[in-house]
Amino acid sequence: MQCDRSGLDQGVFKSTCSDQRSLNWLKKSAQRIEPIEGSGFTVVELAELNSLNKVRVWIAGIPEEPRLIFSRVAKQNRGLNTSGWRVLHRKEQRRTEGEPQGQPDGQLLVLGVDDESLKVLEELGGKVHLELSKVTFMLPSQGQTNQ
Repeated sequence: MQCDRSGLDQGVFKSTCSDQRSLNWLKKSAQRIEPIEGSGFTVVELAELNSLNKVRVWIAGIPEEPRLIFSRVAKQNRGLNTSGWRVLHRKEQRRTEGEPQGQPDGQLLVLGVDDESLKVLEELGGKVHLELSKVTFMLPSQGQTNQ
């Protein structure tokens, strides 16, 4: 495999492959990597990544694998297709024994979502059913930029 350059950029590890053979190898290899701290690897073409809209959401409770969360969101919210969602950044917060009660367990997810999902999220006012409650997405229209 040959890469011209690679590195972390805004929570996304970007790599420029020298040729199609290297890209194919990277795509196959990424599928075999075990998730690290709950985050897995997916190869996404740069054009696809740049076309996604950034949204943020705080999910309270014990942090879970984002794909499980996406599946539940899709099942509980009619018209919301999460199959193309990408995790751009994930930050877990777990309270350790002896810490003050003010910091709840949970995770912050910064996601890349397609235009159709963004439209549905906007129609829902950013409020989406997840399990037995709602979570609120911070949308680009609320002052967040699509970078």
